[in-house]
Amino acid sequence: MIKVMIAEDNKFLCKSCFEFLTNDEDIKIVSCATDGEETVKNYFESKPDVLLLDLDMPKISGLDVINTIGRFSEERSKCNIIVYSGSIEYLHKLYNTAQVFRVIPKPADFEYILKTIKEVPIKNEEINQKELKEILTELRLNVFSTRGKQLISAINIAYKQPYLLNNIKDLYSEVAKLYNISPKTVKWSIRTSIDTLNRSLSIDNLCSVFSLKFRPDTVTPKYFITLLVEYFREE
Repeated sequence: MIKVMIAEDNKFLCKSCFEFLTNDEDIKIVSCATDGEETVKNYFESKPDVLLLDLDMPKISGLDVINTIGRFSEERSKCNIIVYSGSIEYLHKLYNTAQVFRVIPKPADFEYILKTIKEVPIKNEEINQKELKEILTELRLNVFSTRGKQLISAINIAYKQPYLLNNIKDLYSEVAKLYNISPKTVKWSIRTSIDTLNRSLSIDNLCSVFSLKFRPDTVTPKYFITLLVEYFREE
């Protein structure tokens, strides 16, 4: 789940963007703001993965918002702000700003905005590895085997780059790079781990751990990794 904050002084546009983005299961809107001061306040309170920011904001401008957030070294190291603005006179100043991932001139299609949000590398935090291994062990998966280690790597990568789950093959390719093996080998390895889960009685444990309302007949790699990613993102 990608936590997104919208900062837009046009209330109609803000509402329209909110409604569009919330239709995507990978997106969670954690805050909306209609002026610069509110944006800074809400940003530090809601801690979004991505800030969709207009530059023409009342009280303080979007540019001042970026500069204010950038005073904190932890924020300056991130690249999680998408500027969405019609103020082209300031856009050239933003390309060398560390926190700005991309600049999108208005008007732009909401589909393109959504695609861009999913491309932002999420590096704000790490999964608790001890807890992750405890969950996998409870589900009778061997975290010390080669297959288990590759599954853990896939979960960690998907946590930081959830857009890779749109095409599971892309995720396998990223894991393959870590181990210097082929994506097909990763696919086989992770599928074997999930097949083990399906053959055992672990699905009941799965429902309990993730408080699932409906018991799945079978679990796919994409479904399982997504469950883990969402679990840790919502903690």
